[in-house]
Amino acid sequence: MNNFGQRLKEALEKRNMSASELARRIGVTRGAVSFWLRGETQTVSGPNLMALATTLGIDATWLTTGQGNMDSSEVTMTSEELDLIKSLRQLSRQKQKVVFATTQTLINQLK
Repeated sequence: MNNFGQRLKEALEKRNMSASELARRIGVTRGAVSFWLRGETQTVSGPNLMALATTLGIDATWLTTGQGNMDSSEVTMTSEELDLIKSLRQLSRQKQKVVFATTQTLINQLK
């Protein structure tokens, strides 16, 4: 695959996922996904790149450079996990820190 857009299209086809579904899952507009698919950019922000790789279960290095294998050895996130991240991103940084601290306390109590 020659460019980012072509690799993204290949990954979508392999996962049998539409561009609209991908946009919904990672919290971007359908237009942003179309922009990427057309290869009109060579860069994607770090959070969007990781969301793409995680959602599609692909290797971020492969997506950006074409090197290595498409399939990631990492576990993909569930839709519930992605929804939590999307909600968290809507909060201010200060409120995110409160959520992180509260979550860590809760996790420690449940162990």
